[in-house]
Amino acid sequence: MVKEMKIKSAVMLSLAAVAMSLAAMPTKQELKQVEGLVYELMRPQLDAFKAGKANRADVAASAAALAEKAESDAAKMLLLKGSFTLYVGHGAFDEAIGVLKTLKAAIPDLPPENMANMIESALRNMPKSDGGSIYRLLDGTKSYVRHRDELEKALAESKKRPGDKTLHLRIAELYASLGDWPKALDEFAKGDNTEAAEAAKAEKGGRKMPKIAIADFWWSYLSNGEEGRQKTFKRHAAAIYAEAIESGDAGGLVKVKAQRRIDEVKENGEDMLAGVITGPAGEAAGNSRPSAGNLYCVVDISAGPNAASYPVSYLAAEPKGGWTDEYKTTKLVLRRVEPGKFMMCGKCEVTLTKPYYIGVFEVTQKQYERVTGGRIADDMRSMELSYNQIRGSSQIIKDWTFMAKLRLKTKLDFDLPTEAQWEYACRAETASDCDKGKKDVKDPDACGIYGMEDNAWEWCLDYFGPVTGGVDPMCSSSGWRRVVRLNRNIRKLHSPNYYRKGLCFRIALTLQD
Repeated sequence: MVKEMKIKSAVMLSLAAVAMSLAAMPTKQELKQVEGLVYELMRPQLDAFKAGKANRADVAASAAALAEKAESDAAKMLLLKGSFTLYVGHGAFDEAIGVLKTLKAAIPDLPPENMANMIESALRNMPKSDGGSIYRLLDGTKSYVRHRDELEKALAESKKRPGDKTLHLRIAELYASLGDWPKALDEFAKGDNTEAAEAAKAEKGGRKMPKIAIADFWWSYLSNGEEGRQKTFKRHAAAIYAEAIESGDAGGLVKVKAQRRIDEVKENGEDMLAGVITGPAGEAAGNSRPSAGNLYCVVDISAGPNAASYPVSYLAAEPKGGWTDEYKTTKLVLRRVEPGKFMMCGKCEVTLTKPYYIGVFEVTQKQYERVTGGRIADDMRSMELSYNQIRGSSQIIKDWTFMAKLRLKTKLDFDLPTEAQWEYACRAETASDCDKGKKDVKDPDACGIYGMEDNAWEWCLDYFGPVTGGVDPMCSSSGWRRVVRLNRNIRKLHSPNYYRKGLCFRIALTLQD
């Protein structure tokens, strides 16, 4: 009886403890209110664990699965925190990090201090030699908090001394350390390091400088600096090297050097903070955050389903030679869409406030096979799938689907476009240079996007509901049927498990502030 109580206490500590360490939402009271329900629903798994019929990883997986069905942030947090702790105790570190990313996606405002507390609690009594990647994640999280606090102080000081170029440089380096390169470039341009200012201005499009030269500069910028921050600069440089290779601006031995440096970043492993602290759209695995001048996002999936990660690069223009077959087989390409207003279905005014990328093409059978490993027809026709096969039946993406695997290997928050995003891109009213129609259904629209007024229906993220206006709308936040679109005016609904010929999809990536 005593042994049974100890086991029960240990597992419940994993599932419900660390609530006292929380200083932000959900509140302690909210966590306490759902604690009894969580225990009741987890009882079968806990009984199996006590009987020796399940291990910690089994219970962790059950808790994570139950979190997908939870409606309240408190229940999600309690279950996912418990799942993380159990996975760590079992030594399943990759699964544990995946749970943290799910938690961050479910509760985006969760402070990094709380995340650090949770990681530290899970590592209690575990030696560093056994904790490996989780200890590195803890160190990185604490460094993130430290750099963030230093940045806040520096920004406050800059209000008193707005013309201090040395301070602007310090702020730039801190923004870069946190992965916020758009703001870092703005500050570098104002700083007292002339070379850094020139590189930043060139990257923003205000100066002429070869991409390779820009990448070389950032690669060696902190050669004698803190290792963690040095890696941030190298990841950013690697993304620029990839862009230079992609656009044909690097050849010969220069290309060899660039590729070696890209490979070095890959070999150093993924940035575990991506999706945990900085959020899924942050810098990760050598993939930098795009700036406004990056019209296209390219995901290299050529390494196939067994690759540890997929490089992501950004292009300012369509490559020389256009979109060749590789962009329908071994690479995914998306076009940037700027925020704006339009009349959805000609009925309601919609305002989109965030820029986003949307697939230039529908996902093809070849691309689907490269990402998932599923054997299908060997051609470049659009992949026909049900909504559930693409991303899963709930808002938390199922880990076996195309979308989940793409997210895991890019560390970017890819998803289906919302219906408003889909129609806005279809209407080609997304930028000043996208205001003309197209002559033929097989031609791209004025934004260079193909097939949005073709003969294939495409899945959207939304549940089906009445067309409504507003800011960044989704037609409905609940229901069981999902929206499919054929063109700028025609919409209908389908069950998420519905599959038929001509029911396809394209991917999207919404950029966060």
